[in-house]
Amino acid sequence: MPDLKVVSERPAEEIKKQKAAAALERTLKALTANLLRTVRGAGRPEQIVDHAEAFAYSFVEYCKETDEMPEASMLREMIAFRGDPRSEEDGRFEHAVLENSICQHALQVVASTLLDQKMPRDHAMRELRAAMHIIEDRLAEKRKQRRRAPRAAAKGASPGKKPRGRR
Repeated sequence: MPDLKVVSERPAEEIKKQKAAAALERTLKALTANLLRTVRGAGRPEQIVDHAEAFAYSFVEYCKETDEMPEASMLREMIAFRGDPRSEEDGRFEHAVLENSICQHALQVVASTLLDQKMPRDHAMRELRAAMHIIEDRLAEKRKQRRRAPRAAAKGASPGKKPRGRR
């Protein structure tokens, strides 16, 4: 049987780095998600050490495979909170930005509370409330518009004709 050689457009080092980064990302996400769930009372605190150990192992493996430490920006990107990507497609982008803001400020409230940082917590609470008020105001305005729509349609009907749906 002839010797076969695997040919790839990417160098072997790059493939190793991507695999190591993928493992690092999986373990970092598992750790982070469990910590967040535990904070809200739904996680598995008994698995925190296991998740931390798995992350530490994948961190060391990444360093070995790449001969470098992962950059902080890469780690940040791996666990960055992103809102619903579909919202851009369905016209809810502005609403999604507000929802994202609420989630991020809520996370800041939790982090600041855990570290007993009053000023950052209070600032995040103000921002959280402001975003919630904007959403509430917009929803109230939409309800008003829906209530006004049938009346506006009825006024626009020609004299002598009854609006549709009423008899």
